[in-house]
Amino acid sequence: MGALKVHRLWVRLLGSHVLLVVILAIAMGLLIVRTSQEVLQAAVLQGHREVVRRTAKEIFYFINQPVSNLRALALAMNVERGDWQRQSLLSQGGLEGRAVSEICLVDKEGSIRATSILDVDAALSRGHRLPAGYLPDEEGLWRTISKQGVYFSDLLVKEGSPSLIVGVPVKEGARVVGALMARLNLYGLWEKIDQLSAGETGHSSLIDQQGRFIAHPAREQIYRQQVHPQAEYLLSHGTGTLEWKDEQDKEWVAGFAPVEELNWVVVTEQQADEAFGFASALQQRIYLIVGFSVVGAILLGLLLLRTITRPLNLLMKAVQGMQRGQLQNPTLPKRKDELRELGEAFVEMSQMLDARQKELESSLAFEKHLIEGNPLGIAVIDGNFRIAQVNRAWTGIFHRVELIGQPLSHTPEGAQLETWLREHPGQYEVNDFQISGNRGDTRFWNLKVVELAEGYPGKILLVLEDKTAQRSLELQLIRAEKLASLGEMAAGVAHEIKNPLSIMQNACDLLKRLGPDEKGEQERTLQSLERAIRRVDERVGELLDFARPSGHPREALEVNVLVKQFLGLERRHLEQRGIRLNEKLGSVPPVYMNRDVFKDILLNLITNALGAMPEGGELSVSTYEEAGQVVLQIRDTGVGVPADHLPHIFDPFFSTKPPGQGTGLGLSIVHRQVREAGGQVQVTSKEGQGASFAICLPAVREKGEPS
Repeated sequence: MGALKVHRLWVRLLGSHVLLVVILAIAMGLLIVRTSQEVLQAAVLQGHREVVRRTAKEIFYFINQPVSNLRALALAMNVERGDWQRQSLLSQGGLEGRAVSEICLVDKEGSIRATSILDVDAALSRGHRLPAGYLPDEEGLWRTISKQGVYFSDLLVKEGSPSLIVGVPVKEGARVVGALMARLNLYGLWEKIDQLSAGETGHSSLIDQQGRFIAHPAREQIYRQQVHPQAEYLLSHGTGTLEWKDEQDKEWVAGFAPVEELNWVVVTEQQADEAFGFASALQQRIYLIVGFSVVGAILLGLLLLRTITRPLNLLMKAVQGMQRGQLQNPTLPKRKDELRELGEAFVEMSQMLDARQKELESSLAFEKHLIEGNPLGIAVIDGNFRIAQVNRAWTGIFHRVELIGQPLSHTPEGAQLETWLREHPGQYEVNDFQISGNRGDTRFWNLKVVELAEGYPGKILLVLEDKTAQRSLELQLIRAEKLASLGEMAAGVAHEIKNPLSIMQNACDLLKRLGPDEKGEQERTLQSLERAIRRVDERVGELLDFARPSGHPREALEVNVLVKQFLGLERRHLEQRGIRLNEKLGSVPPVYMNRDVFKDILLNLITNALGAMPEGGELSVSTYEEAGQVVLQIRDTGVGVPADHLPHIFDPFFSTKPPGQGTGLGLSIVHRQVREAGGQVQVTSKEGQGASFAICLPAVREKGEPS
């Protein structure tokens, strides 16, 4: 069995080695072939491009020299001269070189006014008209001459000799009176084009602006006025290279360049097989090198793998002995190398396994005891919300013993917990999570959710802390503090209704003393009594309305209305305590929250401010809008908050008052209620200089939703 496993390992190692070497060698070979092919092809195309560019310049100079001389001669005639004077200039100046064979001056009616042909019987002799057919496009000549340009005719081939007619304007003053024409012999141009060759299949040619051949080694292409098959591309792309296939499906490469001012194009063409022949030969050599490299690598891999698999047979037998519990020393390789060190490591590992296993068992027992004894409820659930593991605290919270293997929704509380987990897949912590118990009570939990990845794929760890008792105590303390604040407010209202009660008492005493005939006094006394009763009723109604629960979960609240209502109740109380009220309520939009919660926030903050000013002072209440939020700011001139106490003023049960004068929950409650409404509390204070609390709440813009 061991030999079979080693054999399989040997085969896998060999296959991996061969596969890696072959892929790497082929990839490198293809990269080298591709790179070299692109470089060589680019070099060939660049060579063609340079040849045609240089040839185009030479053709331009070949044509431009006689044209320049012709312009100079025409310029000498561009004065008011007679025909004999022009004939004299033409005879004396002429044009030198073999390129020009005849010159003549022709007027607009086609009559020859001066000529370099002295034979009076010649067709171009002076006084004759231009022979018919001498200029295939005579209208083109005068159209070009009238624009002060140089005229070039199409290629003319006569008795196997190529030529073209060049014409420049001759003027008298500013008026064009004729054209000075010369025949340019292009046989030298043909020879130059014939000398441009590239290999056995390459040739060069010259095409005009219609794509017809002007010069070509195959003269019949010129005589038949054949058009180059790629003429449209060559004439529209300036200087460049081109690859295409002809009608016989042969691939060609070409370099082309335009001749300045003539709209001609020089083209050098060669079959692609010949042009890129060196690249193909290099590609074959690279393939041979890659093949030899692969074969050599395979042979080297066989040799190396053989030296590895033999010692592995010995190590495999040793490992199998360890599996059977035989801890005797295995037969190790004789040579001192990594394989022998591996065998020695196996021996040492087998001796450590037993001790390590005992330590692991002890650690697992300790962790199990730690989880089981934890006062927090701990459970592991899978992706289908089925319970996989729980501790004793979890079963105590749910009042069930058999929970493992059951869905989380097996209990009413678990069903609510599962609903929350499905609705909040990305939330990993929630505090004061309210659960309706199966006994009709409300329970408060703190929940933490942890995704278990390593060792527990797809499972989630839930940690529950039952805060019901603590939350109930907090609610009792909150009610007590609220009742105390309302009691203090009621005391202020009681002081305010004391005067109307005195008026009522006096009115009753006066009514007893008035006789039946004192009707007018009785009516005035009853009116005074009625006003006093109405005033008492209004004050008591305002107090009851402010203290009465709203019964609405959340609604759009007018902040200024509630603030004015509260300050109306407290105004008399503030005056009795020597506190000045500075009220500045700006125009603000509504806020979206529970009415009772807002009352609690207002009551806590103003009660806290009054407690900070036992000797009197000034209370400033203002509202304004800032950055899409409604800000309620309450500022006092009391004792202030020490700098070291500021970070803790929102902590539950933190208080600077003497024992028995406060629970330390007021500001903590305000902070939590504002955060639940989507707002924030900002506080600034200096000891001895008062404190300022700013409640920032989202403003309602439309449809009762906060912005």
